[in-house]
Amino acid sequence: MVNPSVLGFALDWFGIRVNKALYTFSYMCATAGAAGVFFVAIYVMVDVLGYKHAVAALDWIGKHSLMIYVLVACNMLPFLLQGLYWM
Repeated sequence: MVNPSVLGFALDWFGIRVNKALYTFSYMCATAGAAGVFFVAIYVMVDVLGYKHAVAALDWIGKHSLMIYVLVACNMLPFLLQGLYWM
């Protein structure tokens, strides 16, 4: 089985461009393959090797995703991250 990202970059090599604005077949293959590789890497790191502390931030983001969405939509997250500047 060929990894979709390899297929996407091979299509790009032969002239079918990876273009986000058009959502071409090569773009879908490249992004699906990259997501699959990332998922497998996280799976191996957490479930096989037992490095649960390495992805603790991702666990927190997953549990509080609605709060993060609301803070970003209200432009409060940049304010909280950068702090308040008086001058």
